[in-house]
Amino acid sequence: MDPVVTLKRPSVVDYSLCIFCQNHTAGLITSKASDHGLATVKHATSSRRKLRDSKNIDLINRLENVLDSAEAKTLVWHKMCYAHFTDKNKLERLQKTQVVDSKPEASCSRTGCSTNKLGLMHFLSNCYVEGSVDLSHDETNE
Repeated sequence: MDPVVTLKRPSVVDYSLCIFCQNHTAGLITSKASDHGLATVKHATSSRRKLRDSKNIDLINRLENVLDSAEAKTLVWHKMCYAHFTDKNKLERLQKTQVVDSKPEASCSRTGCSTNKLGLMHFLSNCYVEGSVDLSHDETNE
């Protein structure tokens, strides 16, 4: 797999703010990072990198830079930000989308069973090719 490359310069990290959102939100309390929490974040970060989570690439880069530094013990985060990033269900969904994206598209067959790019099965009496129906096999036109 090719790594995802960003051309942005790394942003400055404020360690007094939530490491995930880098915001001070009134009413939300930040929690200090524990050893278990840091291990969980490190695992989620490496999983998201492997699964090419392009929506969180800046956050992944920030976390990779910080987690291996001495500042890792001083990190704080909002519980909701932590839960959102480390959620196992979200990581499983990323895994499933990667598996679906890597599957080759099924070929057109007269039996009418085909797979679209999202991995959904379509059962048609005609051939299905990338969202359009090929009517050349329709018995009424023969």
